[in-house]
Amino acid sequence: MKLYYQDCHWFIVKGYGGGAMDTQENVLLSACEVFSLRGYHSATTAEICSKAAANIAAVNYYYRGKKNLYMAVWEKLYVDNMALRTAEIPTTGSSRDRLFALLRYNIMSVLTTGPANWFTKIVHRELSSPSPIHSELFTRYLEPMQNQFLAIIQDFLGAEAQENKVRLCSLCVHGPIYDLLSFRIKWDESRAKNGSQYPLFGARSVFIEDPESLISHILTFTMGGLKAIRDKKTD
Repeated sequence: MKLYYQDCHWFIVKGYGGGAMDTQENVLLSACEVFSLRGYHSATTAEICSKAAANIAAVNYYYRGKKNLYMAVWEKLYVDNMALRTAEIPTTGSSRDRLFALLRYNIMSVLTTGPANWFTKIVHRELSSPSPIHSELFTRYLEPMQNQFLAIIQDFLGAEAQENKVRLCSLCVHGPIYDLLSFRIKWDESRAKNGSQYPLFGARSVFIEDPESLISHILTFTMGGLKAIRDKKTD
């Protein structure tokens, strides 16, 4: 039996022997790493198959091409990410506690290494250089997370807060985390290339070495800003 992936669905083709699933899974896991590191456009099926120790034809054989493989990667990483988010971020309780939990989760997903931050990196790559299926990815995966964030901010600001104000607050809250992610990606790329960092990286190494202080600072800064917006009587 052979399985292949297309349009977010697994299809079964009979008549294939054992060992196929190991190769298929290896290709998928390798693709998760390569796409998260390089993005859709710079990633190659040759590198993916090389990392998976698979024949160069494996991507077409199991996934019917690079685009379907990319969608399969997003589906896997999103499902894994949502399982972690569900465990870490409460759906009940005060808006402050839920926002704290969501911010902490987002920051830690940037600071962690290895497979744990593949989803965070692939989101960054996709937003920086959209793939041919960007609209579908946004609707299926990114918009639900965005709506969760907006809903918590709306709850914190109050039902009377206008949508534009909520979105502006979301932009300001995401800004430092996005900057941190960009910095972290450059940090990792620099270390992988020559084992050293640019001078600015050394000055900012505290971001990596003392994550709890960073998290505490961002939370205090963010909540202070949101509280000021909430308590402001006029625009």
